[in-house]
Amino acid sequence: GSSPDPSIVEEGRHGDLVAKGERMGQQEFSRAMVDQFAAIPGARIGAGSNNGGGPSDGTSFTLSLLSDNGPALEAAARKVEAEMRNVPGLAHVVNTAAIARPEIVVSPRPDQAARAGVSAGVISQAVRVATIGDVDQSLPKYNLGDRQVPIRLRLTQDAREDMAVLQTLQVPTANGPVPLNAVADVRFGAGPSQISRQDRSRVATITAELNGIVVGEASKRVHDLPSVKNLPAGVQEVAAGDVEFIQEMVTGFAAALITGILLMYVVLVLLFRSFAHPITIMVALPLAIGGAFALLVIARSSFSISTLIGILMLMGIAAKNSILLVEYAIMAMKEHGMTKREAIIDAAHKRARPILMTTVAMGAGMAPVALGFGADVEFRAPMAIAVIGGLITSTLLSLLYVPVVFVLMDGLRTRAERVTHRMFGRGAHTAHPGPAQSALVD
Repeated sequence: GSSPDPSIVEEGRHGDLVAKGERMGQQEFSRAMVDQFAAIPGARIGAGSNNGGGPSDGTSFTLSLLSDNGPALEAAARKVEAEMRNVPGLAHVVNTAAIARPEIVVSPRPDQAARAGVSAGVISQAVRVATIGDVDQSLPKYNLGDRQVPIRLRLTQDAREDMAVLQTLQVPTANGPVPLNAVADVRFGAGPSQISRQDRSRVATITAELNGIVVGEASKRVHDLPSVKNLPAGVQEVAAGDVEFIQEMVTGFAAALITGILLMYVVLVLLFRSFAHPITIMVALPLAIGGAFALLVIARSSFSISTLIGILMLMGIAAKNSILLVEYAIMAMKEHGMTKREAIIDAAHKRARPILMTTVAMGAGMAPVALGFGADVEFRAPMAIAVIGGLITSTLLSLLYVPVVFVLMDGLRTRAERVTHRMFGRGAHTAHPGPAQSALVD
């Protein structure tokens, strides 16, 4: 390319896009990238996605263990990690508890420290001041007029890595300073690179890349491992990764779905002034959910939050079709004197066309997204597939099941009204006989 500013050099990069059907999947791309860096000595390579708190890209499985006992947690995590490496479909297993970094361990010797009159706190303070400096509150300050600059003194980087220098650090005692190795053992060791906590307990996370399997299948295989089934006392599993997100998503969706159904029922009761007819209308809701999941399985589409959004949309659409049938049948019974069977059959005949028209129109609008056309189709396609599947089943089956349920519920409503009239009407006649009742009896 070119630029009007001669100080800016632009470089053009070109690439050929591969046909969508020939592109690598997320799991294949992740494995290819991880394999390229696997040859780096001592490196632990993993693949993930920056999802902003949502689910990952479906290429990894995460298992988290929680415990207040650090050694027991590390031992259990190592055992689970070793067994996960032999699970088909899992690759590049990484255990955060096993990632250690070199460190210098200072262990006070109680007997020598007691004879020298020095406590473990004094030893710790001497080592801290020499390696990382004193705490900010104790640092001397250099005045620059408008501000103060803290002065931090500590050993140089080379000295901090020299065991001989560390062993001769002076520890203050009541009888004068003594070298560090006189009151403590100083040695090289290894410790965790980071200590992660959840609910104030230590947590170890084991992550594996998925190879040809989905998160649900990976979870089933991992939970069948003996080390996961028989975790030691004090060590427990906690939901993490995609499993945690799915649990939270399903819980929230279930609460939203139940709340929506209850509100829908209350509104329908107020509109129809009946407790039976709203039940007839809501019969189509399970039919829509079944069709949505059936088409997702047939299309081999993933279950995601967009799928749940599509199912929530189906609730209103399926209820709308049933309302058209039930409302027309009630009107035919009141205004034309039809029986309930004649009314619902007539409603199915006359309302089938508008029901099918709205269903076909919405399905046609969702078809391009379900077929993979447009941007961000990976997120929107499951929603479109769920909506189309629910539309097909709810429309066809509602024309069959809703009339049957309408006849049954209307019969139950009629019998309930008769029983109520007999119970309360007879009691009222006995307690308060009036002129109208006497004339009726005569």
